[in-house]
Amino acid sequence: MSRRFSSAALYARIRLEFEPNLESGKLAKALEWYDSPLGKRITGLELASLMLEIPDFEKDRPSKRRLDLIRRLDAGGGASDTTVDVTMAIVRNLTRAFQPALPAVAG
Repeated sequence: MSRRFSSAALYARIRLEFEPNLESGKLAKALEWYDSPLGKRITGLELASLMLEIPDFEKDRPSKRRLDLIRRLDAGGGASDTTVDVTMAIVRNLTRAFQPALPAVAG
């Protein structure tokens, strides 16, 4: 997976998909909310909860047998550039579908 996946390419693709729909007024309102005391508190709590869920891979290293199974699953799954492209298309369409319901950008 790490040989075929580039986080920089993923972020660039996400940015390209979001930029055409960017409205500076809505962005300013969203940033204002995130900078507010409530926004900072909620964001801090969400980040803290995420940090609790991140496993320590150095301490809890998977067994060799488990890593071999993961490699077999990855190879059998046939992950490819096409899979990533299809996933990005799905994410793009879901973003468009849910955009009106998002509180930070719904204006």
